Amino acid sequence: ANRIVAINSSRSVGNTACNAGFPSRLSLRVKSTKLPASKRRAIDGDRLARLGGLSPMPLDYTLHMIKGILFDFDGTLVNTNPLILRTFRETFANLLPQRQLSDQEILDCIGPTLHQTGLKYLPQDPELFVKEYRRLNLIYHDDMIAEYPGITEMLNSLQNLGLRLAIVSSKKRDIVQRGLDVMGLAPYFELMVASDDVENPKPHPEPIERARGALGL
Repeated sequence: ANRIVAINSSRSVGNTACNAGFPSRLSLRVKSTKLPASKRRAIDGDRLARLGGLSPMPLDYTLHMIKGILFDFDGTLVNTNPLILRTFRETFANLLPQRQLSDQEILDCIGPTLHQTGLKYLPQDPELFVKEYRRLNLIYHDDMIAEYPGITEMLNSLQNLGLRLAIVSSKKRDIVQRGLDVMGLAPYFELMVASDDVENPKPHPEPIERARGALGL
């Protein structure tokens, strides 16, 4: 079996091995075997943290046999939080002006798919919620997203180590691709699994398993 790490921003995708400090939580999920010995020394918790611009943090085991890394997109590679929060606030204001959501309720909308959020707050027409969110999101998107410091350096280093990099996101493919293109990050990733590629989006394991299968990991 091969070993893979999944780095996720807002919710765990399996057993949490490390909580580190991109502006939101990182969780590392590791599955089984080997990187060549010549590259092994470069992949440990402190090294992975430094590559991402994080404060070094020891893991409770060594990450030295990894062949692939699966990244979430929002809040992990790119800071989309201001964009997402503004879009949700304006969507609710336009569609549910009588409903005043707390900051925590808005934050809880980050993670589930838009359709799931629409079902929760506008069950009579969840697709209207989705369409309004996407309309507003596209208006603000390019001006309100930003790459986290150190991300390009980290991706360069991981790619030079021969690791296979992929994105697994709860977003639709076209908007993830747009974010990657705007930030110039697309060349680093050989695979993307988005919400419209699966029947069961995250936190269901299907997206992770789909990515693992496609990469042969």
